[in-house]
Amino acid sequence: MAPTTMKAIKILDPGVAAIVPDVPLPALPCASHILIKVVAVALNPTDYKHIDDPVKQEE
Repeated sequence: MAPTTMKAIKILDPGVAAIVPDVPLPALPCASHILIKVVAVALNPTDYKHIDDPVKQEE
């Protein structure tokens, strides 16, 4: 059975990030897409610097 939630790091405010343990998984856009379990990721120094200076996101 596929999971319904995932862990995520969310930027709450400039300079403030938190690990959120129960974020809903995004819906797959169509039946031909698949969900892949990520076990590990690499972090680029510019990635964590966005916590203090977030990139503007469209909403």
